[in-house]
Amino acid sequence: MTARRRVATPTRVRADGFSLIEVVVAVGLLAGVLFFTAALLTVGSRQVRGGGYSSEALSMTRDVIEKIEGWSFERLVDQLGCPSNVDACVLDSTVAGGMAAEWKPRLERTMPGGAHLEIRIEGLDEAASPVPLDKAVAVRLTVSVIWYEGPRRRDVHLKLVRT
Repeated sequence: MTARRRVATPTRVRADGFSLIEVVVAVGLLAGVLFFTAALLTVGSRQVRGGGYSSEALSMTRDVIEKIEGWSFERLVDQLGCPSNVDACVLDSTVAGGMAAEWKPRLERTMPGGAHLEIRIEGLDEAASPVPLDKAVAVRLTVSVIWYEGPRRRDVHLKLVRT
């Protein structure tokens, strides 16, 4: 009798390619990377938009300061429309009329809703103490642009002292 030799044959032949588990892991990793990238892009675009608003607010406050610097000290209080017997006066772009209101169209065009501009003028004596505007030897002007980005209040202030 001759012994037959049996050759073991694999019951399962592996085809070239990836297994289901490898594909699921790869898709999961890809989804995680895409989600992280999308989150970074969202935060980045929000930061760029906020930077644009800050730049525009700074530009606007500079424009207001430059316009006011062209006025003589004697005409400053009259030009802004403040009563002369008060220590300080605030002009707001949300109030119709007045110097601050002329900036409202630019605010509405370039800033998020609810943005407004304030001009604060304070009378100062020689010691930089508050005095009524008609007795002031100097005035402190503060120009502010205030806006909201979502729930966060943002603002830009520029100050000028005129003698």
